Amino acid sequence: MADLFQPDPWAGNRESDRRQALLPVYSYQRSPQRDHDVLWPFGFTITATGKKKYREIGAPWPLIVFARGEGKTANRFWPLFSQTKNPILESDFYFWPLYKYNRAHAPPLDRQRTRILFFLYSDLIEKE
Repeated sequence: MADLFQPDPWAGNRESDRRQALLPVYSYQRSPQRDHDVLWPFGFTITATGKKKYREIGAPWPLIVFARGEGKTANRFWPLFSQTKNPILESDFYFWPLYKYNRAHAPPLDRQRTRILFFLYSDLIEKE
């Protein structure tokens, strides 16, 4: 196992950013823009952003996800259900792949697609 301390090379202010990892068990990242924790091998993740007031919890990510924040909401318990929404996109499924719904609403376009059993039934509505 390795214990690593290093600044985030992609961040604007390297002095205030910090990453730590105890591989393969745990890692975290701290910066003014984002905090991110991962607990392996269980896939437990926590992500929080300060400016957008966003928080996401996954256990194990990406199968189970709950997210809340300005502009985004997500609930996923794959394969039973998922509901994800932001100001432009919306995506739902229930008993995947039994029912799947997607919507993109970016004026002047409004596109909705409903599918049952992948392509057994597909309905696409596009409005301008």
